[in-house]
Amino acid sequence: MALYLHDEDIRRESLEQGRIETLLELVKDGVLSKEQAAERLNMTLEQFEQKIEQSN
Repeated sequence: MALYLHDEDIRRESLEQGRIETLLELVKDGVLSKEQAAERLNMTLEQFEQKIEQSN
């Protein structure tokens, strides 16, 4: 049971990371604003900007 929960956590984190990376690319391409991407991720603009810094 514990292993299953661990695998589920990893899967959830991977999906979230993929979403963040996709939205970062859309911001870099000028399709979305930083504000729009942050809203889609339910983050503040400051949190999203931290993700941008971490990705560089």
